[in-house]
Amino acid sequence: LDAINALTPQHVQEGLSDTHARVRTHAVRLSERFLRESPNLLKDLLPLCHDESEHVRFQLAFSLGESSAPAAVDALTVLAKDPQNDRDIRTALLSSVGRNADQLAAALLADPATTTQNHVRSIISELGLIMGANPDASQSLTLLTTVTSDSYSLATQQLALAALGEGLSRRGASVTSLLANDAVSSTLKHQVQHLFDRAARSASDNSQTEADRQHAIQLLAYADFATAALYLPDF
Repeated sequence: LDAINALTPQHVQEGLSDTHARVRTHAVRLSERFLRESPNLLKDLLPLCHDESEHVRFQLAFSLGESSAPAAVDALTVLAKDPQNDRDIRTALLSSVGRNADQLAAALLADPATTTQNHVRSIISELGLIMGANPDASQSLTLLTTVTSDSYSLATQQLALAALGEGLSRRGASVTSLLANDAVSSTLKHQVQHLFDRAARSASDNSQTEADRQHAIQLLAYADFATAALYLPDF
């Protein structure tokens, strides 16, 4: 049907519910051409995030990149959180997030129960690298806005900022140079400065755990020169 241009979303939907994993996998791949015009087909893909076949989930991670709909990001989030998905599936997932990296990162960061899991932390790091290395700074600024909120632990903030900083450095930029742009809101600049001030207080607070104090000191490495020079010599 595909070869003679007779394939329809209905045919794909039938394949997605087939009892054979190879048929489901092929149906997921064939769904790509229809995802932007057939929202119902995207809904039919979502249950396959929990498919027993790793081949189906692998193809799903690739194919979801053809859609920028919120439901596609939701599905990628489910795949990212699932510890049964191996490195190959996570690599496929990361190849699909070019337009949605900031949304996926925000979804993962919003769940404290998963940000302590190594596989999720690894994905957050990769997302930070992707966004930081992108010459379009909009996603980097979105991540900064998200992760500098007081609602996140210093460990989570350090994880995200370290990845973002590494990505930025790969294109000759930094958190400081990113914030220096006149187009960046004063609200975000104040929020980032508040994070560094909070990190400085935590780093010097003997009642904090050693791990939290280390994360705080590491966060200060991404501060502007004046802030770093003010606080870091004390440590």
